Amino acid sequence: MASLHLVNRAASSSDALQRCLSLSLPGDVVLLIEDGVYGALPEVFATLDRDPAVTVQALLADVEARGLHGRLANQIDVIDYAGFVELTERNNPVVSWS
Repeated sequence: MASLHLVNRAASSSDALQRCLSLSLPGDVVLLIEDGVYGALPEVFATLDRDPAVTVQALLADVEARGLHGRLANQIDVIDYAGFVELTERNNPVVSWS
């Protein structure tokens, strides 16, 4: 079963996203929440060293709260709270990065 990784810190203030991506395995899902959604901006996302077999998603409510809707990298899937719940049901363990 794949792992779900939650990153809630901006890449500008923490290396949590890069550490998470460097340890994620193919099939894992990284969900950017809270200030972590800034990591989905194209200029930030392009600098990250990541395995393309690791899915990166962002939580819609946090994207909208920060005025980033429509500004994310093309590789980022945006999901709502129902999608978040589904991810927690499908993936085990759930790992929080900060």
